[in-house]
Amino acid sequence: MAVPFMSGEHDADGSSLGMQAASFGNLLAACRDLGVDAGLMRPVRDLLDEAVARGHGKEGLSALVGLLHDDVGRPA
Repeated sequence: MAVPFMSGEHDADGSSLGMQAASFGNLLAACRDLGVDAGLMRPVRDLLDEAVARGHGKEGLSALVGLLHDDVGRPA
């Protein structure tokens, strides 16, 4: 993941952030239905949603690093 992050090329390799964000609700619903605590998964959903909203929906997982690294792109 370091090479894509450093190069700025975040190839989705068939699993784009947009696709992951769209399906994440199903994962959370399955957790709810099975009585599994999804508390740690909700921030991941929020991060995926933020990435898509910022135009990274066609990119891969490494694009998330830029949203986490030193709060790049986050309002103060």
